[in-house]
Amino acid sequence: MDPAPAQDAVEMGRQGSSAVSSSPSLPHLRHLHALAVRLPLPATSLPFLLSRLLRRLAALPPPPHAPLPYALNVFSAVSPPDPFLAAALLRFAFLTQPPLLPFRVFSHLRRAHGAELPFLPFAFSTLAKSATASRSLPAAAAAHAVSVLVGGFDRHRFVENSLIGAYVACGDVGAARKVFDEMVEKDVISWTSIVVAYTRSGDMRSAEEVFGRCPVKDMVAWTAMVTGYAQNAMPVKALEVFDRLAELGMVIDEVSLTGMVGEGRYYFAQMKDKYGIMPSVDHYACMVDLLGRAGLVDEALDLVRSMSVTPHGGVWGALLGACRIHGKSEIAKTMKESDS
Repeated sequence: MDPAPAQDAVEMGRQGSSAVSSSPSLPHLRHLHALAVRLPLPATSLPFLLSRLLRRLAALPPPPHAPLPYALNVFSAVSPPDPFLAAALLRFAFLTQPPLLPFRVFSHLRRAHGAELPFLPFAFSTLAKSATASRSLPAAAAAHAVSVLVGGFDRHRFVENSLIGAYVACGDVGAARKVFDEMVEKDVISWTSIVVAYTRSGDMRSAEEVFGRCPVKDMVAWTAMVTGYAQNAMPVKALEVFDRLAELGMVIDEVSLTGMVGEGRYYFAQMKDKYGIMPSVDHYACMVDLLGRAGLVDEALDLVRSMSVTPHGGVWGALLGACRIHGKSEIAKTMKESDS
């Protein structure tokens, strides 16, 4: 057999993939789609090329995203149906359609093709993410069920992590913990997801237990613990985690810190306005420390000036530390003058 035609076909596939990835519009992608199904591409190249086409379709800025019927038409260009392309179709539906529509697409594929279409694990991860986006516990349970019944894919780690994320988003910590406990191999995402689940539910004892066992702690887990302590009126514990981070040479990133400041303000206000609890000096110290670490030194100073209790060394230390880190020498000078 002359290798030249085969080499030409491979090169056409490579060029087609590059053209799809850089395609600027839906009409242009439709044109490439038409070429792809007419060119003598290798049998293994066409599903890959069309999956790239679906990925590019999903990335086009609206309006309009490609309509779902067209995406189904792209999937139907390969016979027998290809599992890799089916996973790409579900991902397209997840990225461009209402949150629960991937379940309808999955059901359609099952009815239309039955056992002829084996699914890849990625498909069930997408269903779990769809349940997460919709905050639908029945959808999370459905994603879990089909991942078991269709192929036993609930034992793939990234599917397990997606299921944990779905249950956490839907508020079912027990179901998330059950998936977690049954995992053969856990990674940092698995551990962190459970820590976040417990901190979000007011269960800091369980959060501490899981966090203590976590072999590798990422910044998300550390941030969740600080936020959880702050939400549960445990400011001293929150400060201890901050200090531990400093000892380890770790710094909470700006995005996480900004979110924590927002939550800190909210819960600090809730203490007085909703529950009628006057903040203690330790509560103030925690809030001053949080504001100072975020660079909001002026706001921290205003908070100290408004305190209803006499500030102690922890409050002044947090404020002076923030002045030193962020170069606010004028505020530090003001503090000394006030103290004298």
